Amino acid sequence: MDFEGNSNDSLTRAYMGDSAKKMTKTGKIITGVLLVISKLISWYGLICLAIAPSFVSGIYTWPIWMSMMWSLLVFVGKFIAMIKDYAPTSDYSNDNKVDSSAKARLRRFMNKTRITIRVYRSTFTIFISFAVIFSVAFPLATANTCVNFFNTGYGFKYYDMGVSTTLTRYFQLDTICPEGTICHTYTTLPEDSSTAIFLNAHAGIDLTKIDFKYDTWANWDNNKFLTHNLTTTGFPYEIETRGDR
Repeated sequence: MDFEGNSNDSLTRAYMGDSAKKMTKTGKIITGVLLVISKLISWYGLICLAIAPSFVSGIYTWPIWMSMMWSLLVFVGKFIAMIKDYAPTSDYSNDNKVDSSAKARLRRFMNKTRITIRVYRSTFTIFISFAVIFSVAFPLATANTCVNFFNTGYGFKYYDMGVSTTLTRYFQLDTICPEGTICHTYTTLPEDSSTAIFLNAHAGIDLTKIDFKYDTWANWDNNKFLTHNLTTTGFPYEIETRGDR
């Protein structure tokens, strides 16, 4: 196996071996506890870096796929660090001439990676699976984040606010405007309201055309039916069926 290393590795390991023999039981416990704490802090920082872009995409600052790529890059960095930690090193004698070109170093690293993954197959399988699932699932779970002040009826309660996402609204809310129905009708005024008025309606996305029947109050009082008819074409929007109006 061709691993990178240096002639001082054997001296370092020998020194560590002598130190380990002299270490007391209490020292071993303290060292173990510190090692566990350092690893927990390292993983905590890693998860924070992987989560951060999802909050950015959750408030529409950049697309979800960019958050997925960012999270994957964070885990790629951890993957390289794990390869360096798990892979053993070999000593090179001073007489051996090791090719130090970038191409040769890359080839040795790829060889090291392949062998290390083969030796620690279960560890890296779990890590790679977690990295891929996390990088895809978390940005999707935080998509379209909405903060509702003084409304904690759905989503997650945070002080006097309710924080919801597309995922939480999907499970907690009913469809706002079901197909085949008209949910809201209202009027809006143009610049000159003496001669015209805008008629608006929100309907299910399956309704492509809506017929408006309207008239003046005077004609309605006299005839008791609407004499004007207007057929309009709908403008479908790609909106969230549970939450957006």
